[in-house]
Amino acid sequence: MSLKSDIRRYILENEGSAETTEGVTRVWLKQPHSARILVQVEQALDELVDEGILERHSLPGGTSIYRRARRDEDNEP
Repeated sequence: MSLKSDIRRYILENEGSAETTEGVTRVWLKQPHSARILVQVEQALDELVDEGILERHSLPGGTSIYRRARRDEDNEP
């Protein structure tokens, strides 16, 4: 499996989850913390943001939080 598909599966199974790149790596993917894996996870997260699957929210200080993107049908009554 690819990191992208693992992230996509996690957010579909765990609605409401939101994490930093480090949190996605450790908690969502259960990967050991290394500079190499963080770069790969960041790339996968950026691709999922570009595809509209995830949203990126920047916090003061420059940290980003990622969560499942809200779709129009998610907001319908």
